[in-house]
Amino acid sequence: MVAFLSRLLESTPHEKVLHRIHTNAAAVSVIKANALADEKTEAHVEDEVADELNISLDSLLKVLARYDFPPSACSHIRGQEQIFGSRIGRDDKKNKVTAYDFWYAIRARAYIRAVDKEADLKMTIVTHYDVKSQSSVILLKHRSFNDLPKALKDELHDKLVDFILNPSTAALAGNPFALHLLHFNSTIQYYRRAARDPRDSVRKEEIKAHGGSSGLEEINIQRLHLTLTSLDQDKLQLNFILGVLARLRKQHDQFYRMVKGASDVDSRDWLYTRVEEEYDRFENQITYFKTSIEDVAARAQRLLDLLFNLSTRHSTHFSSRMAEEAMKESASMSTIAIMTMVFLPGTFVAVRFTTY
Repeated sequence: MVAFLSRLLESTPHEKVLHRIHTNAAAVSVIKANALADEKTEAHVEDEVADELNISLDSLLKVLARYDFPPSACSHIRGQEQIFGSRIGRDDKKNKVTAYDFWYAIRARAYIRAVDKEADLKMTIVTHYDVKSQSSVILLKHRSFNDLPKALKDELHDKLVDFILNPSTAALAGNPFALHLLHFNSTIQYYRRAARDPRDSVRKEEIKAHGGSSGLEEINIQRLHLTLTSLDQDKLQLNFILGVLARLRKQHDQFYRMVKGASDVDSRDWLYTRVEEEYDRFENQITYFKTSIEDVAARAQRLLDLLFNLSTRHSTHFSSRMAEEAMKESASMSTIAIMTMVFLPGTFVAVRFTTY
């Protein structure tokens, strides 16, 4: 079975999970058997506090002690930076692998054009796989949780709940990497929107730029610059996600070699092939979105350059007209200058220059 402890930054997340899946006796038994519920129901009854770990200390200690998460994974939960890691638990006496842990983080900055604000997307995923019971425990930790777009948060959570309630989930519990396909599906949907929305807004601004001086005045340069900044950040994040996928594929191969004992790819089960196919699809889609975002960013940069050139041309033309007007006025005026030169104390020579 697979047990999920999701939304760690919400108050009493274990109670929320138990409430959502109370009709699934098997799932409830797994959560209870793994001691994820507090003995004291009043251990954490305060309201949610932004950017704090809103889970009772008793539950957190139980999770860390019960599953023996590595220190670097624990530092994730304390909010420190740790991008990717893994650990293999061994029984030295029997020379067998007892557990497999891996964790990674997804970070992004989202610019919301409608309100001219940025949102912080940070999520840490910690996975513990127990070889003996063939069960997986997934910890999802949202950082800056309140800034996480509600649609993305709800989409991911709903998928997790549906996944738990699905009877076929048990067949996937033997491969903890299969569970992360849900997370990357939601992430890809987010970047699909991130690639599409700016393209439409930049196209509208381009139409304004070619509509004459009246259209230029309607262009919001500040918003266009913020959009370009967000696109540059998206490119960095997509490169990072491609790196995460590459590391996950290496860890997936290591999992089958060291935990499943299947060194030969041809001898591995259908689930390995299915997960690798999904990783291929994710990499292709993210690479396409990265190329699309690079194209939109280049168009936005060209538009800013065009606006700068038009502004410079307008300023030069205005300066030229001002210079011509000044020359015309000077030609019709008489300028008198008196220059005094002092040679000796008490004497001077005054010269009168007149221009007619």
